Amino acid sequence: MSTGQPHSQRQVKTRVAISTISQVISQLFVGGLAVVCLRLSTGTLGLHGYGIYATSFAFVTTFSLFTELGVTAITAREIAKDQSRASEIISHNMGLRIFLCIVMMPLIYVISLVLYPNAEIQLRVCILLLSTYLFFDSVRSVCFAYFTSQVRNEIGALVGAIQQLVLLVLIILAALLRLSVYWFIVSYLTASFAGALVALNMARRKVRVWPRWQIRQWKPTIVLSVSIGV
Repeated sequence: MSTGQPHSQRQVKTRVAISTISQVISQLFVGGLAVVCLRLSTGTLGLHGYGIYATSFAFVTTFSLFTELGVTAITAREIAKDQSRASEIISHNMGLRIFLCIVMMPLIYVISLVLYPNAEIQLRVCILLLSTYLFFDSVRSVCFAYFTSQVRNEIGALVGAIQQLVLLVLIILAALLRLSVYWFIVSYLTASFAGALVALNMARRKVRVWPRWQIRQWKPTIVLSVSIGV
């Protein structure tokens, strides 16, 4: 008599295959759109404008490491261990990520003053604007953790493709209108917001997701995730 185990194993293998293939396709699609965005951005902003854009982007995204600290990986692992606590785990960890963003955002600006003491106002404004991206990235990645725990990485691939497509449309508009570097930053933030919104909406179809602000619940998460974060 069949135990059902082979069927379960086939399901897992199918999910892994779909997740892997979708990730590869998504990376190729996103990479292709990114090349187009790069060409439009450099052609419109020129050497000086794109230099400001690239510097602010590289500077801010580096600090995403400090708002991540391995929390996403721990979220996926803990949900995989106990599916019944999925809503609780995601909500607590999303609250933690948002708190880390709140702490990091003014720190990013202060550090930029130290590292770029003679920078022009455009760079300072771009860094300040772009730092809000960390909030959108936190929401999106914690939601992705749920789908990772379900071996449903095709969801993340789809959201990534949608986000890059939104960015391309906005970059095309900014290029056609010959807008300043600020609008290219806003385009990236808008696309990031769209990605976070789609990811949150998809996650909330499966589990209840809302940031929780209970510091005592964050301590064990930080202890578990800090080694991954480092």
